Amino acid sequence: MTSANLEGMSLAQVNDTNSKLKFISLDIKNAFFSLSIRSSQRDYTSFIFSSKQYRYMRLSQGLSSAPGIFAYFINLVLQDLPGDGDYFALYNYMDDFYIVVSEEKHNKALETILDRLCSHNLVILLSKSQFFAEKSKFLGYFISKEGVSDDPKKVEILTKLQYPKTVREAQKVIGMFNYYGRSIRDTSACLAPIAAGIGKGKDFQLTEEMKQGLDKLKSEIKAGIHTNHLRYPDRDSNDYIFIACDISLEQTCAIIGNLKMQNGTISDVTVSAYFSKRLEEQEILLSSRARELIGIGYALQNFSDLIPKTLKFILLCDH
Repeated sequence: MTSANLEGMSLAQVNDTNSKLKFISLDIKNAFFSLSIRSSQRDYTSFIFSSKQYRYMRLSQGLSSAPGIFAYFINLVLQDLPGDGDYFALYNYMDDFYIVVSEEKHNKALETILDRLCSHNLVILLSKSQFFAEKSKFLGYFISKEGVSDDPKKVEILTKLQYPKTVREAQKVIGMFNYYGRSIRDTSACLAPIAAGIGKGKDFQLTEEMKQGLDKLKSEIKAGIHTNHLRYPDRDSNDYIFIACDISLEQTCAIIGNLKMQNGTISDVTVSAYFSKRLEEQEILLSSRARELIGIGYALQNFSDLIPKTLKFILLCDH
């Protein structure tokens, strides 16, 4: 079982050229309420309403520790899935589950997962679940065999965002666009003027530079977000995973994807995720070679969840 990671996700476990991939999405009904609070701990959840005192018997959504407790519980439930001989990939985020499986193994995979959930008294909400799907919506993305693309409803919301007028509105804009940061080029550079304008003790003032950066992001996302699934190649093949890095005086950026290399010639380049970051003030003062190394470090750190530690990859840079 792995946590949700959409950009650059791999279908290598189930990618059979002779099989048609299907997608399953599951949602747990009343997720937090599925867990009972130990009787000796229920007094800590007490509250008063209409002059009467109440306490929770089930895990409540209002408790600050509830998400962490539920996530830990789900990890225990699914910790050994998929097991040996299970030809499916399983991703989850809290109470949402996403399964990739070949058409022939669909029912078997579904039975395996449902049996595990039922054994822990977890119930599936059918109205929010999908079976035998060609593509599936998961955490604001549409995922298919071809890759990861944006949700048109989310795109419409982002493209209609007004220019921020307050610090709170600026923080909201940054957070919403950063969610798609791995799917949009130069996200950090476009948001840098807005981020600089909400520094501690500053009164937010909208500038033309902020407007231009936001307009560029809107045009990028309106043109359509699509990233390719990251392929994990066989050791003896001509396919490779690559990370390409570049750095300017104030900005570092990188991409990760796949390419083919034969006799020193690169071909069939596909991009799976983007990364960009504004350098700190003390980093800007360093030499170009030092900044390049810092940029490589940031890229490797950002993409570390996509590359197994034992897998070799190609690193491309101009130093």
